[in-house]
Amino acid sequence: MSKGLKLISKWDELRKQVHEYFGYKEDWVCLPMETHLGEHWMICGPENERSSVVNSKEEFTLSSISAGNSIYGSRIYTQRFLPKWVYRGEDLTMISVETGCDGNRILMIFENKLECKDDTLKNLYNECWGLL
Repeated sequence: MSKGLKLISKWDELRKQVHEYFGYKEDWVCLPMETHLGEHWMICGPENERSSVVNSKEEFTLSSISAGNSIYGSRIYTQRFLPKWVYRGEDLTMISVETGCDGNRILMIFENKLECKDDTLKNLYNECWGLL
């Protein structure tokens, strides 16, 4: 088997294993995956299309959210072919998002230990930046 064929076979198998880890079943629309390991993140609102996924390389603070200099927000992307849009694994979470830039829709992967669950910070984000 050629080097290229080996790489593609390995990539396809690993992609399937990642999908299995999250319980994700690709259907109709194939979304690329993007890792955001080491980044802080939070879901501002319920885990549906009316919520934002916010991420930053820096820990969230009142001033970082107010300034908005190093935070990125995307809308949870829903499609009728998926039963859910947030897939929580033991140590990682994968979220279907729409970035709002050039029509990009991706599966973002985050570390559970870096999830911000502080309602004050989530509410501040919504007050400052609203739903994307």
